[in-house]
Amino acid sequence: MTDPPSLYRAVRTANTLLLAAAVALVLDQSVASALSRISLVPHWRSDDRTLVVVDKTGDSSWNEASRHAVTTFSRSATGTGLQLTWTSGSGPCKSGGSRIEICQEPYQALGDDMALDREGLTDLRLGPDRKQAHIGGTSIIVCSNCGLQAPRRRIVATHELGHALGLEHNRRLSSLMFPSGGTDKPDEQDVQALRDLYAHADAEDRCGFFDVVVGPFCL
Repeated sequence: MTDPPSLYRAVRTANTLLLAAAVALVLDQSVASALSRISLVPHWRSDDRTLVVVDKTGDSSWNEASRHAVTTFSRSATGTGLQLTWTSGSGPCKSGGSRIEICQEPYQALGDDMALDREGLTDLRLGPDRKQAHIGGTSIIVCSNCGLQAPRRRIVATHELGHALGLEHNRRLSSLMFPSGGTDKPDEQDVQALRDLYAHADAEDRCGFFDVVVGPFCL
């Protein structure tokens, strides 16, 4: 027969093990939630898909290129909920809200690794939601001193706008999202990738069982 002190110790041990298991489960789910957000491809949430592309380059050739990019993606975005319009502006680029602003900088500002051959760069930032990888703001920088001709500018502008909408690089030479930008319009697989990216309904943005954030973890 188990004496009371031994029974007490057994119950206390069982409770400790249950608590440890519960904590481990919560941490495991929170880590999984954090990792799943990282692994998701960034995209615009359902309520933020009416986007204004603001060209602040002050350069007529870049204006033409960015208008081309907007027109091209407007035609390709059927079924995604994305609605893009173009306008010009002035001043420094800012990231935030449903605006994609385009500015130009010398190539030295686009990265110090010349092997990257950067002619454009997209600064894409996630929004405040905690697990759905929604875009909270983005801006595009294009090269001011690379000596790019009009056809190349259209390729660069459209490639970077693809990034601003959430498309990633791939290795197809026919793709707009080939790393160095091989074409100035999406191929069929690019269009399908865009439709797949936006073919979902936003979930409720809860963080863990208790909807509580502790550092990078959801509890």
